[in-house]
Amino acid sequence: MTTTLLEGSYPLAERVEARGPLALIAVSAAPIVLEGRYRLLFAALVRLHRSRRSQWTLAVGSGAVVVVLALLAVRHFATTSWPLSSGHPALLVAAGLLLLFAQAFKAYGWGRLFRAEERPKCSRP
Repeated sequence: MTTTLLEGSYPLAERVEARGPLALIAVSAAPIVLEGRYRLLFAALVRLHRSRRSQWTLAVGSGAVVVVLALLAVRHFATTSWPLSSGHPALLVAAGLLLLFAQAFKAYGWGRLFRAEERPKCSRP
């Protein structure tokens, strides 16, 4: 039994051997060819990112998406009731207070997690 380079590394090694040595070269060269194509694609994306026109197109497109989503939200809240409008006031206040206490405990926990010299310094002008 002969051993090849592909034996054990690819599940279809026997089928490649049956097709001949050119198939073996094609299979082993495929990642190199794909790598070149990915480099070309990446270089095109970098050029597109640096282009002033593509930056403006992306900004205008993003702005249009935001405006459409805002209009959909306005239409939704104009036609339906607000989510918490039918809630029990005492439960809503309790939930709000629990959220405030949770945030305070979270800040306290993060403060205890790091020593004073390890904490990020805020730069004040």
